[in-house]
Amino acid sequence: MSKPYSPVLLFISILLLISCKSKIDEDINWNIQVNNAEPAMLSEFSIDSMYLDSISSSFNGTLHTWKDKIVFVDHKFCWFYIFDTTGKFVSQKIGQGEQQNELSCKKISNYIPTKDGGHLFMGPSWDIYAFDSNFVKTSDYLIKWHPRGNKEFIADNPDPSDPIMYSITYGIQDIRADEGNVYLPIYSQHKTFFPATDAYATDSRVMGKLNIKTGDVTDIYGRLSPIYRTKPGARIFPYIIYDLMGKDEMVIGYPVDSLMYLTNRDFEIKYAFGKLGREMDINYQHTTDYEQFSKLRAREMKNKGHFDGIDIIPASDYIVRTYHKNGQSKTSGLQLYKQNQLIADFDIPLNAKYVGYIAPYVYLSRGPDEEKGSIQLYRFKLLK
Repeated sequence: MSKPYSPVLLFISILLLISCKSKIDEDINWNIQVNNAEPAMLSEFSIDSMYLDSISSSFNGTLHTWKDKIVFVDHKFCWFYIFDTTGKFVSQKIGQGEQQNELSCKKISNYIPTKDGGHLFMGPSWDIYAFDSNFVKTSDYLIKWHPRGNKEFIADNPDPSDPIMYSITYGIQDIRADEGNVYLPIYSQHKTFFPATDAYATDSRVMGKLNIKTGDVTDIYGRLSPIYRTKPGARIFPYIIYDLMGKDEMVIGYPVDSLMYLTNRDFEIKYAFGKLGREMDINYQHTTDYEQFSKLRAREMKNKGHFDGIDIIPASDYIVRTYHKNGQSKTSGLQLYKQNQLIADFDIPLNAKYVGYIAPYVYLSRGPDEEKGSIQLYRFKLLK
């Protein structure tokens, strides 16, 4: 049982929190160069489609590319289905169980292929499972958040720098990994420190850094961009979208911000670039009611414009950013950047998102169709 806070300690804690809140982004410089040259637009890309071979699956899961293969990760049954680039079924791996080539979790919440050709799975209880390229389990552990406070005290005294405040944004942004760390998108569901508040726009952290070998979250850091302070309606999309780039860089963005930011892995911003997508309705509604916030966000995600993914095409200087336009559009949009310059902005199937790149094609998908029991992909050629 945790010890109760004394009045003196409580007073000091509140003073520290007020002091922390008065230092807006003291470690982040948003006043940086914006590199927005006039677009050198290419002609519209031609998109074709294909179906993956029929499989026995829950069709509740995600699509990825791994090596030169397309994979479907069944989140419910923990199966790992492998297909070639024509959609032909190749093999089925993993599954639920206690063996070295199985997953001992009830479902998969996140998956990412690792840099060495292996696999990293995350369960719903912050449990991590690492597999090598031959689908043999090499380690499993629980994420260690290292909270400094306790839930009883934090309930009345939120501290945005304490990991106990945050959860992973399951189902919104994929986790990303390099050789040593997993980068976790995070957000808070605290009743007084939640995304609709001014304090959240200023002080919330947006990313956690997890050591792959130890399972320790070594840092929570980053902030929402300045647009969240000046436009309260933007807070309905209170999370980061990002991908890793180069040896120590990443590109970060936000669903409501036209800009993307090139940073190092510690969130030190180098410069910004990017333009708003076509036909994006950015007239967001706003509520400060905790109970209504989630319901409003669900409606706004369907009816309003927002960026929903940033992806770096491996071994290239191409960036793909997909976006939702509005509630009436029959298509979504895709922006293609090269060397941080917009070179294409074209229509893609509604709600399609980036799956991966296997030369010469970029693959997209709207996800599996659970009713029909089928998985359709779209692709376009990346011209180098």
